[in-house]
Amino acid sequence: TIYTATVEKSREYGILKAEGFTNAFLYRVVLEQSLVTSVLGFFIGAGAIVLVAPFAQDLVPQFVVFVRWQDLLGITGATILMGIIAAFIPVRRIAQIDPVTVFKG
Repeated sequence: TIYTATVEKSREYGILKAEGFTNAFLYRVVLEQSLVTSVLGFFIGAGAIVLVAPFAQDLVPQFVVFVRWQDLLGITGATILMGIIAAFIPVRRIAQIDPVTVFKG
């Protein structure tokens, strides 16, 4: 998850802060990671639907898969929104990182 990746990289974020990078820059890094992860997850899920749906319909004739482009737009928007929201949770942790403590440990 994005939170786990941020926690694991907290030392690196502390080093970047010590080098003069602003919190806003680090926030943008986490946001970009979150959005890339969300969009990749969307494409993997959409690809799985395209690949699995025909087999599911063959196995269970009552199983109907019908996806409208409007549905895909809505799902895409929801995916991006969730990615943005998910990025704000670990951002608070980055703001609390003290660059001095990174070099002590």
